[in-house]
Amino acid sequence: MRKSSIHRAAARVLLHAAALGVASGGAAHGAAIELRSVGHEVLLCRVEHRCAHDTRFEATPAWQWVVSFAPARFELGAVLDDVDGDSPYFSSLTLSCVRRDRITVGELPRPDEPSYSLQLDRVDPLWAIADPHATPSAPSWHSELPRDGSLVSLRLGPTGLPKQPLRIVGASFRLDADPADVRTDYPLDGHDWRFIED
Repeated sequence: MRKSSIHRAAARVLLHAAALGVASGGAAHGAAIELRSVGHEVLLCRVEHRCAHDTRFEATPAWQWVVSFAPARFELGAVLDDVDGDSPYFSSLTLSCVRRDRITVGELPRPDEPSYSLQLDRVDPLWAIADPHATPSAPSWHSELPRDGSLVSLRLGPTGLPKQPLRIVGASFRLDADPADVRTDYPLDGHDWRFIED
C-alpha cells in the first residue's frame, strides 16, 4: 500500500512539473501519439490532426501496424502551446484503422477494404486530465492534451459490433523526455469512444 501511494505521489509531482515546464516554454519537441491493440487484434492505422485554421497534418509515419506486443508511435509535430501550456491551435485528431487477421509486411490498405475512424475534437473529454488524487487540502492541476513534449498512449480493442468494431479501452499520458517513463493511466469516465465505418 505504501509503495502504491508513493508511486501516485511521484506521478502527481511529475505531471504538475510537466504542466509548469510546458507553460514556461520547456517543451523541446512536438507531441506524439502511441497506439497499441489488446489481445490478438492486428490493425493497420494512421493518425491525422487538424489545426484551428483547418489545415490537416498526417502524422509520421503514415501507416503503421498496431499490435499488442509493441507500441506504434506517430509523431504529430508541434501542436503549439500558449502561456498556460494548453494547445489552442489543435482542433482535432482522427484515428483511422483497418482490421487484419495477421501482419503483412509492406502493405497499405486496399481501396475495397473497410476502414474505421474515430475523430477526437479538442474539447473531447479524452484530452482533459485532472489530478485523480486531489483533495480539498492538496493542490490540484489540470492538463490539456495533446501538447508539445507529451506522449498520449491509447489502447484499442474490439467491441464485437460489425459497424463499430473498435474502441479505445485505455489511455495514459507521460512526458516524452522522462527517462523513467512514468506513465499516468487516467479513467475514461464511462465514455465509449468507438470507431465507425468510413
